[in-house]
Amino acid sequence: MGEVDNGMLGTERDLVEARRRVEDTRRRTAGAPGRHVLPALGEALRHLSALLVERPEHHDELTEVEAELVDVCRQLTEADAAQWRAALATALYRQALTLGVLGWRSRALEPARESVELTRLLVRDEGEGRLPALAASLTCLGNQLAELGRHEEALALMREAVGVRGRVAGARRGPSSPQDEAELASAESDLGIKLGEMGRRQEAATVLGRALERYEALRPVGAAVLPHWVTVFALVRELTALGRAEEARPLMGWAAAQYGELARAQPDMMALFVETLRRYGWSMTEDGRLVPAEAVQGPVDPAVRDRVRRRSEQGLALASAGEYGPAHRAAQDAVDLCRQALDAGAGRHMSIELARCLHNLALVAAWSGRRAEALTAVDEAVRLYRGAVAHDPDVVRPLLASSLDSLGTRLATLGRHPAALAAAEESAALHRQLDQAEPGMHQSELARVLNNLGIRLTDNDRHEDSLRIAREVVDLYRQSLRTGRQDDPEATLGLVHALANLALRLARTGRDEEILAPTMEAVRLLTEQSGTHPRSDDAALAESLGWLGDRLIRGGHRGPGRIVTRTAQQLRRRTPTR
Repeated sequence: MGEVDNGMLGTERDLVEARRRVEDTRRRTAGAPGRHVLPALGEALRHLSALLVERPEHHDELTEVEAELVDVCRQLTEADAAQWRAALATALYRQALTLGVLGWRSRALEPARESVELTRLLVRDEGEGRLPALAASLTCLGNQLAELGRHEEALALMREAVGVRGRVAGARRGPSSPQDEAELASAESDLGIKLGEMGRRQEAATVLGRALERYEALRPVGAAVLPHWVTVFALVRELTALGRAEEARPLMGWAAAQYGELARAQPDMMALFVETLRRYGWSMTEDGRLVPAEAVQGPVDPAVRDRVRRRSEQGLALASAGEYGPAHRAAQDAVDLCRQALDAGAGRHMSIELARCLHNLALVAAWSGRRAEALTAVDEAVRLYRGAVAHDPDVVRPLLASSLDSLGTRLATLGRHPAALAAAEESAALHRQLDQAEPGMHQSELARVLNNLGIRLTDNDRHEDSLRIAREVVDLYRQSLRTGRQDDPEATLGLVHALANLALRLARTGRDEEILAPTMEAVRLLTEQSGTHPRSDDAALAESLGWLGDRLIRGGHRGPGRIVTRTAQQLRRRTPTR
């Protein structure tokens, strides 16, 4: 499909030789005048990249090799754009593919976008022979944007990719080639899968149906059946979600029959098909039926799962009560139980359970002042969720969104502000996506996450952007309180924090005349509460109010400023030491 790179696996001896060739060429390049040996280094890096791409255990090395290849191609392009621009576009495309597959969507955006821009220039200057490369780069950029929640931009690019593939297929004299039709089917399938992931199921089913018709006309065999299979599974998911399970049943019958035929005729292909089944959450039973993976491999023991959840929830409850030692032991117990179950062969759902427990452990660790441990735990949770989101998008996306928000906070606490902002932006994008799919259901959570995003923007000196987000957050909390429970203490305290942050953003951008109203509203709401929520960052709120009180006094609002200052002092006194 759109993000699969068909590299050459090769042997381990090939890999060793490719590394040696790169090192030898690097040495010759370093000692040579000018750039006349750079093409040889570029070719050596490209060959090593092709060998590494199918080896997940070497993906760290792959990203380094691809970054170096981009740098080499950029130097060559600066010397001779006409000759090397296409190589640079390809290197950027492959770099974006790898970063996207590894889940580093924000990092993938820049090379993906540059690849599209360069390939558009190639089409303009060299003609329609460059259209297939343009379609591939459009799909790659669309995938990154879609995963970051920028859906309209993503859909426009993916629709353009389908249109470009259609132009390629229609440009042939006579019937289009099977390769062109296969590429068009793949582009339609990518578009349909993304539409489904965004909750636009009816449109997704229509687009996937068109892709499936093309595949059926092509009658692919061998490895070419894999994208056909992916399209079938995606369409089955959408039809089932739309209540059209009867239409999905024959498709699953075809998938099972195809599996059985390959087992007899091409047993060497079975590893690829088993991996495809696993990636999409399916397994084959001994009697030839396709079933969800947990039905045949390591189902979660309900007793173990219940014990895990009890211990994890107990950890949160104890931490909320300020009993951090017992809380940490309970949260760690839950993590250990999950790991033991996975070691014993539990399935994918236990990996998701482990990620939940790691997320909770990170919260407990953070509340008790264990900052480094909190970051380690939530970082692992994010990685586990990224690995599971393709299998269970409806379940995992909200969990991934929440853990990304927590990851941003943990990174910021340790002073890693650019990385914290990237995590916060991705979290906010996913929460916007969830809110769009189910209007009103995720409003309070979206407001909370956007509030954190505003803080991350300020940490990175993006003050006007932060002010814009702060205004949106206040509006969201007001709307949430109007449409929900008026006496919800957590939502009210969310509005208090949002108002204080808005006042800070106004002051930061020189709008001192506007800070009085939100500050005093925050104080009024805070004093009406009987207490603060254990998960509220009261120390930060007290610091903000103290600063705002001083700002108001110096700005001539002495009476209100003193009230704000006293409120900050009271909040500090009742805030537990952590």
